[in-house]
Amino acid sequence: MIRVEANQQGLRGGQRVPLARLSCICRAVDRALGLKAPVFVSVAFVDGPTMRRLNRTYRGKDRVTDVLAFPFTQGEVRGEVVICVPQAVRQASEQAHGLHTEIAILLVHGLLHVFGHDHEVPTDRGRMFRLQVRALKELGIAWEPPELEVSPRVRRHSAL
Repeated sequence: MIRVEANQQGLRGGQRVPLARLSCICRAVDRALGLKAPVFVSVAFVDGPTMRRLNRTYRGKDRVTDVLAFPFTQGEVRGEVVICVPQAVRQASEQAHGLHTEIAILLVHGLLHVFGHDHEVPTDRGRMFRLQVRALKELGIAWEPPELEVSPRVRRHSAL
């Protein structure tokens, strides 16, 4: 069972996601992965400049991204997912769905990275996106995986 601790200081009023909803998202990922032991994951919602700094520091990419995942193990804590609120707002508008739906999509994606899944290699991508589709379907969200280009230098990241 994935338990979540959320820092929602980056969200305003109606943007805040009820802890029960975040827990529901985590349960869907938990079932998709078939986790046995209870684990904790931290989720933080940040602004654009913070996300850009994190992306530059941990991935060497000087731009804002939607979600970063930082897998680690400290006791029962398995990692942290960081979601960029302004980017999530933009993507929700582009995809014509609500912010909470976009946050669910990003959180599921980030959680899968925390638990070791990746989409840099085509075989890994298929497995990861099948799990993402399964978890989102359980949440009532229809989602189609994007067509991603695989970079010429395929490598694994500690962050998304």
